[in-house]
Formats: sequence, C-alpha cells, structure tokens
Amino acid sequence: MNNKKYKISIIPIKSSFLISLNINTTFNIPFMNIEHAFNQAFSLLNSQNIEITKNYYALLESNSNYLYENKYYYLAKKNSDYKKALNIFLKILELNSKHTFSLLMTAICLQRLNRYYESMDYFSKLIEINSQNAYALNGRGVIKAQLNDHEGAIYDYTKAIEINPNYYAAYNNRGIAKNDIEDYNGSIIDHTQALKIDSKFSYSYINRGVVKTNMKDYKGAIKDYSKAIELDSELLQAYYNRGCVLMKINDFNAAIKDYSKAIELNEKYAIAYHQRSVARNIIGDEVGAIADKNMFKRLSLID
Repeated sequence: MNNKKYKISIIPIKSSFLISLNINTTFNIPFMNIEHAFNQAFSLLNSQNIEITKNYYALLESNSNYLYENKYYYLAKKNSDYKKALNIFLKILELNSKHTFSLLMTAICLQRLNRYYESMDYFSKLIEINSQNAYALNGRGVIKAQLNDHEGAIYDYTKAIEINPNYYAAYNNRGIAKNDIEDYNGSIIDHTQALKIDSKFSYSYINRGVVKTNMKDYKGAIKDYSKAIELDSELLQAYYNRGCVLMKINDFNAAIKDYSKAIELNEKYAIAYHQRSVARNIIGDEVGAIADKNMFKRLSLID
C-alpha cells in the first residue's frame, strides 16, 4: 500500500444552481435551474402582457429556426444558446424596460454567461421596481457570492428570508455563504432550516454534508450524502463527496465505488478520475491508478 499524502477536494452544490424565481404577486414558482425557467417563458409572458407576448412571438417568427429546427431553444444549455436568449429578452426590454420576466431572464442569462456585474445590475433593477421581491434578492445574493462578496450575499439572502420565511433556497444559499466564511454552525442551522421547510431538498443535504466534512463530522457527512442519494440516485456530487469522506476514514474500496458511480453518471467528470486514481494507488492497483491519472490529464486538457 502506498501511504503518501493525498489531497481530497469536497465539492458543494453551488448556489448558482439554486435560484428560485418569482414573476409577480400572482406567481410563486421556484425554478431549481435555468431550463425550468425558460420552459415557462411563453405562458408567463401570456399572463402578463398580451402586446409584449405578440412582439415576442413576432421576434421568434422572424427566424424560423427558433420555431421549427430548434423550437425549444430557450432550454439553453450552451453559451451560444444563452446569447440567443439574452438578445430576445433585451429586445423585449427595448419595448418595455420594466417587463419583469424579461429583466429576470436577462439577469439569469448574463449570470450563465459569467457577466456577473451586468447580471447584478438587472437583479438590482428588479429590486428597485419591487423592494419586496425575495427572489430577485436571492438572485443578487447568488451573484455576490460568485464575486466572493459573501457578506453582501448573506445580507441579500437574509432580506429574502425576512420577506419569505419559507424560502428554502435562500436558506440553502445563505448556508453556503456562511460555510465560505467558516461560520460552520450558522451554516448547519440554515441548511437544517431549509430541510425543515422541504425535507426532500437534496441539495441542502449535500451542502450540509460539506459543512460537516469541514467540521470533521465524517459520520454525519456520510449520512447526509447518503440521504441526498436516496432522494436522487443521479446526484453525482453526492457520490463524489461521499467518496472523498470515505477516503478520509480510509475506506478506499468504498470510495472507489462512489467515484466510479460519479464517473458512470458523467464520464467526463475529470476530478473523479483523479480521486479514484489516488484511491487505487493506495490499495496497490497501479494499473488502474495510471489509467485514471491519464484520463484525468486528458480531460483536463480538453477543459
């Protein structure tokens, strides 16, 4: 067995995955990712302003590719798709600068294009229109966190929670920010509160597991990662993180199984190959370790 020191990297579910959105007082729809938000675009536009909706369709119809070859283009998954969607929402804002949904989607598209400061400006515009918009405050907090302004993020999440005490995504995001400033107890409290509101919110189990890992509560962390997997068997971050904790308690064979599951879910998940290479090296599987190390290098070059 090779006992040389090795580094373990625990990965949280980042707050950028966890924006929940609200359009106006008649809608209260939590979207756990951008695809769900885009998928609601037409129905929400219909309900808010029929003239804007007509203009929206006219813009789409001007390019038949949007309607026919790629009619669900707004399920944006690549940067080029976000750019197309952004242009549509910016054109709508030229017609109505206070069109709430378009402001919201513009902010999200800019975030996904890593244009964080511009995204924050659009979230701030939403807050100027309605200072009680908890979802815009949460969204701006996400951007601040991505810019490493963790205290500013906590402020926005706290305001969102004051407005909507049942806003579990804001508790989760504040928990992430508190973890980032090493307020581990505060982070645990927030993730636990998110789970009290929604006991099936798997992301908070993962993120609470990250905090417990940082606190060296490995048994508790494994329990949380396992619960997340119980709720969603395809959460590769839960398998990866549990594998890392299993490494810390020297259960290398179990760690290899978790890394392998993460790779099964995403064959291009480079860090999992790296970690599995370390584990295989420790148990004396040199051939497997070398193969994983080479795959990690290959994928890292691609990235």
